[in-house]
Amino acid sequence: LDLENGKELWSFNGLDGPVVSTPVFHKGRIIFGAWDRNLYALDALTGKPAWQWNNGSAVRNFSPAACIPVIQDDVVYVVAPDRYLTAIDFFTGTTLWRSNEATVRESIGISADGKYVYGKTMNDWVVAFPTAREKQSLAWKIDCGFGYEHVPSMLVEKEGLVFFGTKSGKVYAIDPVTRTRVWTNRIDNSMVNTVNPISGKQLIASTMDGKVTLLDTK
Repeated sequence: LDLENGKELWSFNGLDGPVVSTPVFHKGRIIFGAWDRNLYALDALTGKPAWQWNNGSAVRNFSPAACIPVIQDDVVYVVAPDRYLTAIDFFTGTTLWRSNEATVRESIGISADGKYVYGKTMNDWVVAFPTAREKQSLAWKIDCGFGYEHVPSMLVEKEGLVFFGTKSGKVYAIDPVTRTRVWTNRIDNSMVNTVNPISGKQLIASTMDGKVTLLDTK
């Protein structure tokens, strides 16, 4: 849409399933997944596809659709319900490497310095992989004790802490240097969306039942 008048500039009709996550903009392209098994890269000016990628599975439930991709050094990182972390070349859409070492499902993030991809596993653990074009092994993991988990909200780093929400209405803060859980706060009984840290001690979070919370940890 045109920002000034709201008129449609282009549309893309090449999808065979809904889009439910947030697209990512990088170097003139829009990157997003859909529930049709594919990850797409579109030209932001024309809407024409640059490439589309899938993990090779014919199962729609394994689509990279709920995950919000992260990008570092022209490498796109995604996860999906097949529980693989995948690194994809931003320009060509080719697979650089895949890892199921930590069984991350739909929730990732990137460190403030861009050196690590963070992932939330389906049971208790937050993990980190180095960002690189070559295949990487797990760098570290933290047992956060959140139990069974499948919420796709991102992990966000701010002022030395990594923040994330869970399906049980809890917000967590962890220290990636000491690899410890700093605090936990239950703000609701429903799923927490991607949190928005204002600082290392204050953040805004919304939940699936429509509530917005300002959390102050001073």
